[in-house]
Amino acid sequence: MNHNKATGDNVGPLIIAAKAAVEDAETKTEVTDTDIAESVTFEKNPASIVASLWGTGGVLLILLDAFRRTLPSAMVPFRAGTFTPAQWLAYGAAVAVFTYGQGVKCLSCKLAPLVVKRSCLLADSKKGQRTLINTLLAPVYAMGLISANKSRLIKSHSLVWGTTVLQVALHRGWVLRDTGTLLNIVNGGFCAGFGWGAVSLAILYMKSILAGKTPEIDAGFQ
Repeated sequence: MNHNKATGDNVGPLIIAAKAAVEDAETKTEVTDTDIAESVTFEKNPASIVASLWGTGGVLLILLDAFRRTLPSAMVPFRAGTFTPAQWLAYGAAVAVFTYGQGVKCLSCKLAPLVVKRSCLLADSKKGQRTLINTLLAPVYAMGLISANKSRLIKSHSLVWGTTVLQVALHRGWVLRDTGTLLNIVNGGFCAGFGWGAVSLAILYMKSILAGKTPEIDAGFQ
C-alpha cells in the first residue's frame, strides 16, 4: 500500500514535468514560426540600422546598376524615332510584361520583402544571424544566398543566377546577336522591371525602418 502510494507520488511530478516540457516546446515552435513567416519587430539600434542599410543598400545598388546597363539600349527607339507602330506596340507589351512579371511579381513581391526582412534582422540580438561573414556579405546574405535553409537557397540562387546569366548573355550577344530593334525592345522591358524593383525595395525599406517592423515573408532562416 505504501509502495503504491510512493510510486504515485513519484509519477505525479514526472507527468507534470513532461507536460511542461511539451508546452514549452510548442511555445518555442510557435514563436519561431511567427518570426519567420510574419511581420516582426526588430531592434532599432545603430548596429541594426547600419547592417540593414548595408544589406538593403547593396542589393539596391545591384538593381540600379542593372537598370543603368539596360537604359541606353532601351532609350534608342526614343532618340532615333525609327520605330514603326507595330514595333512600338511590341515595345509597350515588353515593358508591361517585364514590369509585372519581373518588377512586381518577382522583385517587388518576393525579393524586396526578403531583402528588407533579412537585412533588418541581421544584427538583432534575439532573431539575427550576425557573424563576420554575414555582416561583410550583407547584400548576399539579404538575398538568401548564404545562411538560409535549403528551400530558400535553391530559390534565391535560381533567381539571382538565372537573371545574371540572361543579362550577360544579352549584353555579349549570345542570345540576341542583332543589336537593333529586338534587343532594344527586350532591354526596354528589363529596364522597366529593374527600375520598378529598385523603387519598390527603397520604399519598402524606408517603411520598415520607420515602423520598426519587417515585411511579412518567410525569410528562410536556418
